[in-house]
Amino acid sequence: MVIVTSWLALAGGPGAAADAEPPYAHSEISGGPPTTASLTLVKAPGHPPIRLYAEETGRGAPLVLLHGFGASGYTFRRIVPELARHYRVITLDLKGHGRSDKPFDRNYSPRDQAVLVYWFLRARRLDRVTLVGHSFGGQVALHLALLVRRYDPQRIRRLVLMSAPVYPQPFTPAIRLLRKPVLPYVALTLIPREVPIALALMTAAVGLDRAITQQDIDIYAQPYADAGARHALIQTARQILPENAEALISAYPAVKEPTLILWCRDDHAVPVKSARKLARALPAARLELLDHCDHVPPEQRPGAVIKAIRRFAH
Repeated sequence: MVIVTSWLALAGGPGAAADAEPPYAHSEISGGPPTTASLTLVKAPGHPPIRLYAEETGRGAPLVLLHGFGASGYTFRRIVPELARHYRVITLDLKGHGRSDKPFDRNYSPRDQAVLVYWFLRARRLDRVTLVGHSFGGQVALHLALLVRRYDPQRIRRLVLMSAPVYPQPFTPAIRLLRKPVLPYVALTLIPREVPIALALMTAAVGLDRAITQQDIDIYAQPYADAGARHALIQTARQILPENAEALISAYPAVKEPTLILWCRDDHAVPVKSARKLARALPAARLELLDHCDHVPPEQRPGAVIKAIRRFAH
């Protein structure tokens, strides 16, 4: 069973969720179309029911955006208003992130997330989707493409993969810390939640055409007041490298959907050699490299990302 709770309910009408919040307001950034928000209760086989938070803007062919590790749909705030002039844009907070539910379980692998995203798409009756995934969201998007290729091939029309860690590689210092036993639970409880978020954003600020604001820090940090969000972050870090990595990689050529691989040339977190390798593995892929950015092109080069997606998904 799937239940979709409308934004009117979230805002205080009958059946309003007690912890509901207003949307991230993409439309306020550059005068784009209005944004609506919803919580979707999804029951996927093998998973407990979970509410996933999404925001929708614009009309046209569906464009679904999946954020990276530790982030939320807010990552895409600088690209949504312009894309929404041409597409029906939906930003989804993955399980354990943003305003979606954060249960204390261990089902936080890329495959677990892909299954939930699939049932979210079904709940919202979204077909022939252009699925855009940044970083960990790119992992999830590629898993989903592999999951649906046999039994629901019309669900995804195109893929856009940005800075996605889809091959084994050395872990970043943050991931290494979060994979340690016990310590990360203690550290994330004691350190003010704004500190690591602020440091991460300042690192990502290289090449930004807009300054990082206190509001940015507050919105990214807010979920981590919740112990469930800290648990989800740790569990995601511990499962970010799939156990069946070799079998998964060998299946990449089965992804036939047109794919745009969009990468920062100087990505410090996921090296550009991974982008080139992925472009060779996917039969219908094309690679586009961006200058003057690091690992977060929607934050650092929003204009270039918008142009690349529009050229690809016209």
